[in-house]
Amino acid sequence: MNSTQLSQFWRFNQEMWMPISVRRAIGSKLRTTAGILMLGVAVTALLLCAACGGGGNPPFGPSELQAIAIKPSDSVVPFAATRQLKATGTYADGSKQDITSMVNWTATSSSCIPSSAVCVSVDSTGLATGMAVGTSIVTATLGPVEGVTQLTTNVNSFSSSTTSVLYASSHGSTIDVAYLPLSHTLNPQGVYTIQAVNLDADQFVQVLPIISALLASIPMPPGYVPNATAASQVSKRVIVISYSSQDVQIIDATTNSVTATFTAPVTQTATFGGITCKVCAVVVNPLNDQAILSTAQGYLMMDMTAGTFTALAPSFPAENFALNPLNSSAPYILSPAYAQNEIQILNLAINTVSSNATLGLLNPNTVALDLLTNFGVSAVPGSATQSLLNLTELQNMPPTWTASNTLVQITGGCSTPPAPLPMLAIGVPIGAQKGSNHVLFSAQPSGRCVAVEELPTFTFFGPPAISSIAYGYGAMPSTPDGVAFTNASDPNSIATFTSVFDNKLYGLLVDANENWIAKINLVTTEGLISDPFSQTLPSGVNIGLSALTLTDPVVYLPTTQ
Repeated sequence: MNSTQLSQFWRFNQEMWMPISVRRAIGSKLRTTAGILMLGVAVTALLLCAACGGGGNPPFGPSELQAIAIKPSDSVVPFAATRQLKATGTYADGSKQDITSMVNWTATSSSCIPSSAVCVSVDSTGLATGMAVGTSIVTATLGPVEGVTQLTTNVNSFSSSTTSVLYASSHGSTIDVAYLPLSHTLNPQGVYTIQAVNLDADQFVQVLPIISALLASIPMPPGYVPNATAASQVSKRVIVISYSSQDVQIIDATTNSVTATFTAPVTQTATFGGITCKVCAVVVNPLNDQAILSTAQGYLMMDMTAGTFTALAPSFPAENFALNPLNSSAPYILSPAYAQNEIQILNLAINTVSSNATLGLLNPNTVALDLLTNFGVSAVPGSATQSLLNLTELQNMPPTWTASNTLVQITGGCSTPPAPLPMLAIGVPIGAQKGSNHVLFSAQPSGRCVAVEELPTFTFFGPPAISSIAYGYGAMPSTPDGVAFTNASDPNSIATFTSVFDNKLYGLLVDANENWIAKINLVTTEGLISDPFSQTLPSGVNIGLSALTLTDPVVYLPTTQ
């Protein structure tokens, strides 16, 4: 062994097991060949001593690896987006080390939608990607030691909404951030803003009310009135649209600043029950990280980097729509055709449109879609009518379609007659949460009434039976300042999200003055239905909603400082 090889050998063994006292005692001798030769004798003696000890750790060696912990633990990853996993090794002496790059990462799944080998893939650096809907068991292995966690693909937030939600890092934690347009109030500089609000602010306090949840206030260009946002978890961008402008703003969520303005080729306007818009709604397609815009002249696909627009097949304008991106060979848009008494399907794979005018809906303006079951809901403004759509037959997207549906005339609500609840959003809980049902969250525009319905959790054929759908409704509690909470008039001012912080399913509402975001624990709210087997549509049961403590179903988050 020459001096270079011996020096390398020494450095390896020093890093592997040599105690620091021994390193310091002989470290200075490394500068000379003689010292290295002397060191070789010492190393040989130490190795022989270890051998005669009957195996096990070297006498001066470090602790053996005892356990591997993976963070985040039992959490979520957005469909088609990524989350960074971290592996930490714990040794027998209690020391810990980041071993993310040293472990072997694997993921296994039992069933995924659509069919896939794994629901979540993990590369050699611990970067996890949501490949399909479902849960994967993720393992980090180093030698005989392994750590295990599970990661579930999140499928909420693929319906157009006033407020979008994005995962972000803040002070060492990953939190949920809502991007809320303030369209009623100018900031001190005389421009409208997008408010970045920490939806997990209640997790960092011990008592209510929440004093501050605002992370950033992002100014819009002068004269630009923002009305809705959509977020890309893939590229960390937020798209902002205005009902009164054809301009689309792009926010870099890593800096919370506007980085680009693109002008959509839209010159006309459309009116839906009091709302007039050029660009009416927006959702991000995670399959290609492009924005889908519903406009007065039909649907457009927008490249968020190049700023180019591509028209989709001609269709009726819609102020609200839902996207199903799960099947990459046949992703589709579910779109209400207001004033046409129709629901339309836009097949994004072959760029075709098909309509169904046999559902009995008069002026449908909102839809919601359960991506796991293809169970849809549509509602009519100013009416307690709701249509439950079984879209199972759309799996292969034929040129024309029919859907088994059930028209429901809701008879129970916060008032007599029942208040219309055309604001719709569907959320799917993950894990073994109480209820664990797919939840339709609905609300009354310019009112206080909200409702939850337990939707079917499995795919089936035929019309949905309302006698199997538990239904509960209630009035929103007053805000912390003692003012009655009133929902915004825009039917898009509702959303659901699965929290990256605590994995729970929540609903979001914005008050009419845009001063508060209401965060509603939907699993807790669903649990307030005393007897889900008898308290079903159309009458349901009145449930009590409160916002006095952190354990209550509703928490109010201030949107301004």
